[in-house]
Amino acid sequence: MDEDIGGKRSEKIREQKTVHDSVNTWINSQGYPLEFKTARILKKCGLATQQGIHISDNGNAREIDVIANKVLLEEFSVCFEYIIECKNISEKPWIIFDSEDYVFSESYHFRYISANILAARALRNCLETYDFKRSRLFTFPTGFGITSMTNSGKDNSYNSVQSVCGNTLLRKELFDRIRNEKSYPIVSTISVPLIVVEGNLFRATYDDTLDTMIATEVNTAKLLWNGSNKTDNPIIVDVVNVRFLENYINERIGEIDSLLAVVSTESIKQIAFLEEYYKFHLRAPGNDAAKKREKQVDDLLNNDIKRLS
Repeated sequence: MDEDIGGKRSEKIREQKTVHDSVNTWINSQGYPLEFKTARILKKCGLATQQGIHISDNGNAREIDVIANKVLLEEFSVCFEYIIECKNISEKPWIIFDSEDYVFSESYHFRYISANILAARALRNCLETYDFKRSRLFTFPTGFGITSMTNSGKDNSYNSVQSVCGNTLLRKELFDRIRNEKSYPIVSTISVPLIVVEGNLFRATYDDTLDTMIATEVNTAKLLWNGSNKTDNPIIVDVVNVRFLENYINERIGEIDSLLAVVSTESIKQIAFLEEYYKFHLRAPGNDAAKKREKQVDDLLNNDIKRLS
């Protein structure tokens, strides 16, 4: 009888081990390890990180793999954040199509940066004090298209770019809705879409001498994405191999601090401008006064940006 009991216990232990092994095998075959690895690296570099954040898209919840940010708190919040999509591409390498002939007007460079309304106005006003073209954060991309090396099935590179751009724009809209009692935006946020990949990433260019495409493996790539279904404006998207992620962030962390300081100064000026304007023009009467004021505020902050369009 003791032997039967011992045998059953051994069998149960073996079953438990089998379940544990199956769970471990499954969980490590999904995207979770890359998400955790990405968050750990970014935290090590000095950014605050969050995982599994959901954001509403017309009532539907969309998940963001990782958000990494740095916040400057003064009279209000000024934030620089990476909205991150993680993707294992070990079996299907990604290829960024790149051409020096693909150029948008650099005079509108700041408009390709995803920023909420207050940060966008601040960026517009600091064009003379912050060189966007030389910044590692906003280096002008020559990449214009992306594909994964597959002969059939879904192109996960296209879906990933659409997803990260959509999430970035939804974050921008979220921060635009944060207002004070006078309908001023009280958060100034710049959001940068970033895709972290594990696997092989290539840059493909056309060699007119050889009349052929040439693919070169790279650690990072920058894409000016013009295919978002949520905006007519192109969006700058960074793609980084996780092996190079720590170097990538460390090269930019100082610039993030400098940018936050500049945007903070300009945002404070915009709030002061709104305060002065409020005394004379933003006293809309009626039950929908707040909505009227909010529209007036948005029109004021958008004024210079629209004039450049």
